[in-house]
Amino acid sequence: MRHRLLRALLLTGWMLGGPSLGASGGASGGASGGLFGPSTARAETPWLGVEIEKTPDKSGARITDILPESPLLQRGTAGGAIRRGDTITAVDGALVLTPAELVSQVQKLQVGQKVALGLRNEHGMEREVTVTLTRRLSTDELQGRLVDKPAPEINATGVLGAPLPFDKGDKGGKGGLLSGLRGKPVLLDFFATWCGPCIQSVPHLSELQRRHPGLRVVGLSDEEPDLIRSVMQPLTPGYTIARDAERAANRAYRIVSFPTLVLIDSAGVVRAVSRGNLPEMQQAITALLGEEKGGKSGGHGNTAGRRVPQGAPQGNP
Repeated sequence: MRHRLLRALLLTGWMLGGPSLGASGGASGGASGGLFGPSTARAETPWLGVEIEKTPDKSGARITDILPESPLLQRGTAGGAIRRGDTITAVDGALVLTPAELVSQVQKLQVGQKVALGLRNEHGMEREVTVTLTRRLSTDELQGRLVDKPAPEINATGVLGAPLPFDKGDKGGKGGLLSGLRGKPVLLDFFATWCGPCIQSVPHLSELQRRHPGLRVVGLSDEEPDLIRSVMQPLTPGYTIARDAERAANRAYRIVSFPTLVLIDSAGVVRAVSRGNLPEMQQAITALLGEEKGGKSGGHGNTAGRRVPQGAPQGNP
């Protein structure tokens, strides 16, 4: 559990910075500032768009994930590609031994500034890469870019509940979860077993699935199957629980806090995203099902093209 909490803190605090995402209706492990400065920092805060962790020997900040919007992936980055598993060891010549030191160094920089990052790959080879820092994007901006776009495909393994189409555990299956459910609206619930609001939402999601059999509710966690079962099975969820083992879905849907809900219509288009506001998402679902019943599937009625407003703060678990 401690490892999961640390990963969440690194992802939401040191990757995105700003206020704790737990204050927006989700759980983030309590991060209140981070790599790109506290919420009271200047209007445009630079970012690297990465998830980092400390190395066992305190010899840098290891990159465990890179967002597609990260400046590390932009064209013109000099020094070669940067990959997950690389360790940041220096910023403009100043040594970085821990994530906290990287925090301190990046906080001094400006949007648009070119910075030389010292990197070490998984084989111990060192190099220097020059990156132009860009403006930190808010979670709303990141997830808002998903709305009205085709939903990224998901490869997941079922853990509890009704089987998934094209389950990775099914040797005969081909394709992905969403392609297998095409023609039916889907509600994705990204959750973690240590997240209090996630656990509290289970009976509400179960009731939602019961009342709307035409909707497929799927809970997604990247934790170990045994842990997911031990926590979720006693709660008897009335919907499918699945595992995103490689965190590919978490990356594709820009998940930085739990719970995050994503509504996808029967044509496979993202219609709404919410960080923990289940009542508002229920309204979006009702409106979408009404649209599709009226023969307007895939269109953009009142629920499309917007993020669902976030709920009142629920605190951290």
